[in-house]
Amino acid sequence: MALPIHIVTGATQNIALSNSVRLYGSEATVLSTSEGPDGVTMVICEVDTSGLDKSEIAAAVETAKRESEKVVRSGFDVALDESVSHVLDVLGSIEKPLSQVGVKKSASEPLIEGLVSMGFDYIYSKELVSKALKTKPDAGLNDLLKLIDKMLPVESEDIIAQGGWVAMMGTPGVGKTTTISKIAALYCSYYNKSDVALVTIDTFRVGAVTQLEEFAGLLGIDFYVCSSPEQLLELTKTLSEKNLVILDTAGKSQKDTLLHNQLKEYLNGDIKNLLVMSAASQLDVLENTISEFDCFGINGLVLTKTDEAVKLGSALTAILKKGISVSYVTTGQQVPQDILRVAPGTLMDMACKLSGVGSIKSL
Repeated sequence: MALPIHIVTGATQNIALSNSVRLYGSEATVLSTSEGPDGVTMVICEVDTSGLDKSEIAAAVETAKRESEKVVRSGFDVALDESVSHVLDVLGSIEKPLSQVGVKKSASEPLIEGLVSMGFDYIYSKELVSKALKTKPDAGLNDLLKLIDKMLPVESEDIIAQGGWVAMMGTPGVGKTTTISKIAALYCSYYNKSDVALVTIDTFRVGAVTQLEEFAGLLGIDFYVCSSPEQLLELTKTLSEKNLVILDTAGKSQKDTLLHNQLKEYLNGDIKNLLVMSAASQLDVLENTISEFDCFGINGLVLTKTDEAVKLGSALTAILKKGISVSYVTTGQQVPQDILRVAPGTLMDMACKLSGVGSIKSL
C-alpha cells in the first residue's frame, strides 16, 4: 500500500507535534524530527507503522522529503505562549505513535486499521469505512467486510463455459502460461477434447510457446502458432466449429497488439478478454496493469499466485476501484487442480483467512 507520509513544521517540537495531531489525527506516527534555523520539521505517517517493512517506510519517507519543497507550511503555527501549555497537557512524549498520547479515537479509526492490516490501501480504506458508517453508524469490522464482499463484482456466468474465443492477456511472470494450461485442462475434464484448441500469437516468448505446445500434446488438443493476419484469418475459419479457442497473447508488443485487434475484426468483436494478474503484486502494479490492457476491453480477471500472497487487500482494492470482476483464482502450480471459479464470498473469504480474521462465512 502507499503509506501516507507528510512533512509537518513548527516553531518548536511541541508546536510541530500539535500541528500533527490537528492535521492527521491520533493514529499518526512521528518517524523523525529535525531542527533547523526556521524551527522543527517532523516526518509524519498517518498510521501506526509498527510491524511494517522498514524499506517500505524508508522509501515513502524519501518520496515525501523530495516533495516537501512543494508543500506550503500548514499555517497552524501560533505564538508559543498560546500553545505550549495546551500541548503539554495533551502530549506525554514525542518519538512514539500519537495514538499513545490520550487523544480519543474516532469510530472510524479501528475499522480503517482493520482494513489496512489486511493490505487494503489506506486512502481507499477511509472511503470504504465512511460509506459503511453512513449505512450503519455502529458498524463493526464484520459489518464492513460483509459490505465490501457485496461490493466486489462477480461474473454471473462462467466466461470459459460460454465458449468461443477467449484471449488471455498479462505481463511476464504472472503465471499466464500455467493458467492457460489449467483452464484448458479444466475444460477438457467436462467436454470433448476435440472441441478445444490453443492458439498463441505471442511468438516473442519461445519458452512459453514450447510449454503450451507440449501441454496441448499431453491433453490431445489442437495447438497453433500464428504470426500474421493472413494466418489468423485462416485460423478463424479452420476453428469455427470449436466450442472453445484459448488465445495466448501478452498484448504488450506492437505486433501482438495489431494481431489481437485484427482478430477482433475477423470475429466481429466476438472475443472475450481475460487479464491475468498476480495477487502478490503491489497495488500500483495492479492498477497500472489494468490501465495498460484496458485498450483491449477487459471482460474479467484471473488472479494468480494467491498461495504466494501474504495479504489480498491490495488486489481487492484494485478490483473495487476498477470495477472489473474476477472470474478465476489460482492457488498453486498443480494442473488443473489449483484453479477456482470465483463465486460471491470467495475473494473476501480468502482475504480474511490470510489475515487471520477468520472466514467471511462465520462473520
